[in-house]
Amino acid sequence: ELQESERRYRSLYHTVADGIFVTRADGKIADVNDSACAQLGYTREELIGMPVSAISARPGFDLGQILERLAQDGSLSYETVHRRKDGTLVPIELSVSLVDYEGQPAALGVARDITERKRAQESLQFTQFAIDHTADAAFWMTEDARFFYVNEAACQALGYSRAELLRMT
Repeated sequence: ELQESERRYRSLYHTVADGIFVTRADGKIADVNDSACAQLGYTREELIGMPVSAISARPGFDLGQILERLAQDGSLSYETVHRRKDGTLVPIELSVSLVDYEGQPAALGVARDITERKRAQESLQFTQFAIDHTADAAFWMTEDARFFYVNEAACQALGYSRAELLRMT
């Protein structure tokens, strides 16, 4: 039963799409899964023992500060940037929990590549900027005929402030 449990654990650990990192209190990576290696372009052997600061492209990265927050809250999530072996950057959503690893406190990080999400956000921001700055009146309405969005040109054309229009049907 123990062997079967270990097999299931290893199967899950190494086939999950998100990268998993175990980082000891000394800041060195203790373990990674296959997805973490694929995300960063390193082998497992290269990553184990590497300081986590070597892959963090976040300015002012401070593992001690993260461990302090984990000791208080137990877990945290944030967006950050990791540096791949080839030097390229990858935006990451990182969920970190405090765990016991080989009898010592460690940080268990689950890293999700959010490159596509970031591209979509940039595209939406560009579209929003274009609509906000067009000379044509633009507005969206809900199914019940309420204004959901108006640009400045719509406000000027209709003679109301944005706040006023967003309360109207």
